[in-house]
Amino acid sequence: MNDISPRFFNQVSQLAHVSTTYAIAFTCGHRWGARGLISSSVIIFAYALVHEFIWDPRMENMATRGSDLEDFLYLCAGPILAALIWSIP
Repeated sequence: MNDISPRFFNQVSQLAHVSTTYAIAFTCGHRWGARGLISSSVIIFAYALVHEFIWDPRMENMATRGSDLEDFLYLCAGPILAALIWSIP
């Protein structure tokens, strides 16, 4: 269990949160335009709320458990970043 530092594990997890949700939102925006970007972002935000504040407190492993708020914010950062980049002319 002590093979990886919790700080490093958290950094990798947050990078995964942002990159995954960014890829989903950006791809939907590219494929279906603004409607795809907005729809996927709403779904991601809803997922993040349920996952981080309902599922994780009950089911996540306490050894790897981080901050629910931090995880939520990183999950939401992906679609925000996608919207910013997608909107560049």
